[in-house]
Amino acid sequence: VASCPDQALVAAAAAAWDSAVEKGEAHGYRNAQATVIAPTGTIG
Repeated sequence: VASCPDQALVAAAAAAWDSAVEKGEAHGYRNAQATVIAPTGTIG
């Protein structure tokens, strides 16, 4: 991270991640992508 030439990008990414963690802790987490994948062998 320290070697990234765009430190504003690093700061923005860190702020976005901090916000995501804060919201996740307040409201919980879920993985919507994993819930839409059919189990192996059920299609075809």
